[in-house]
Order: sequence, then structure tokens, then C-alpha cells
Amino acid sequence: MSPNGQSVYVANGGTFGAGSVSRYDVGGGGKLSPKSPAKVAADSNPLGVAVRPNGSNVYVANLADNSVSQYNVGAGGRLAPKSPAKVAAGSAPFGVATNPPAIP
Repeated sequence: MSPNGQSVYVANGGTFGAGSVSRYDVGGGGKLSPKSPAKVAADSNPLGVAVRPNGSNVYVANLADNSVSQYNVGAGGRLAPKSPAKVAAGSAPFGVATNPPAIP
């Protein structure tokens, strides 16, 4: 979930092969509704999602190809791949986390 509570991102892993990340708006009472577009591409068998505490980036662990997809977050929770779109990870990553903001 984004820090402002307005967006939720879900890794769609399921089977080995091309994966995706679903994107949702959070409405009243926590009701989810798909954003447009509802999904963005990820790599093979994405499993874990992390959002930076400031909401500027989303990272997705891709189990089958040992990588992490990385995205910039734009207006309305839109995801745009960073350059490079993915980076290498260790063997079979299934989770990803970000560090909290520094305390002054």
C-alpha cells in the first residue's frame, strides 16, 4: 500500500512466465477499484511488492528470473519502469523491503 493510503499494488505470480502487478485505488471503507490500466508488466513469477516510505518507488521480487523490477510512481499511482527496468537479485527472491525514512 502507498504511504498515503490511496493505492494498493499486488504481485501476480501464480505460474512461471510473464507476470504483472495489479494496481488499485482505495476508496471509502477500504474498497478497492482497479486503476486504469489495471495491470503493468513485471518479470517472471513476481511474488513480493514493496513501496518506498515516501511513495516514490515500487519494487517487485521476481522469483523465476532472479530479479527485482523497479518502478517510479507517478500521479494517481501510475507505475513507470525505471532504467534499467530490472536488476539482478540472488537465487529465487520471493520478498522485497525498503528501509524507513531517516529520523532527523
